Formats: sequence, structure tokens, C-alpha cells
Amino acid sequence: MSNPSSFGLLLRKRRQEAGFTLRGLARVIGTSHALLSQVEHGRLPSLGRDIVRNIAAALAVSPDELEKAAAVSRGAFSLPAGPTPLHVEVGAALASAWPKLSARDLRALRAALPASAPRAER
Repeated sequence: MSNPSSFGLLLRKRRQEAGFTLRGLARVIGTSHALLSQVEHGRLPSLGRDIVRNIAAALAVSPDELEKAAAVSRGAFSLPAGPTPLHVEVGAALASAWPKLSARDLRALRAALPASAPRAER
């Protein structure tokens, strides 16, 4: 079994706080309990935005917290407001090519970034 994602753990916590079983929540949002169980147990990283919003509505919680956790679990990130068309073009190209980038490509990209750019903790 995989480790539950932050979204899976949050989903379980909010579902239980609202008094729902997996089957009960699945019935309300129109999906299968097996799908929700897979997410809660880390077998699937997250759910789509529409399902996350439906869950938030059913649990009577703000969708923001669930959407952010879902995005993190999918490996998504957001850009600051106001990117230029060039920012969008480069971001789209990176997203499209990401799975094919070699370690050498990634090191070259990292080297091209300003020294002040955040670096991941190791």
C-alpha cells in the first residue's frame, strides 16, 4: 500500500468530521466508494477539480483547502498572477516536455535560474 497523500489524509479527516462513511459520501457526490478509498489510502494521488468541489459542497467546507491539497498531491503548482505571454509559453513547453527531460536537461534549466530562486531541501 502507498502512503496516503496529504489530500487523501485531509479528505478522510474532513469526511469523518462531517460524519460521512465512504459509501455515503460517494453516493452524495455521484462517484464510487472504491475511488474515494483509493485516494484516502494513497493508491491514487488525487481527484479532479469538479469532484473536489463536489466533495467540499457535500462536506460543507471551503473548497480552497481541499483544492490546494489536491493540487499538491497531483504535483501541480501555480504561477504568480500576471505572467506574460512568454511566461505562459515557456511554462506550457516545460509542462509538456517535463516527463522527457533528462537529468542533464534539468541541471541546465536549474543553472539558468537566478541564484536567488528557491531550492528544494535535501
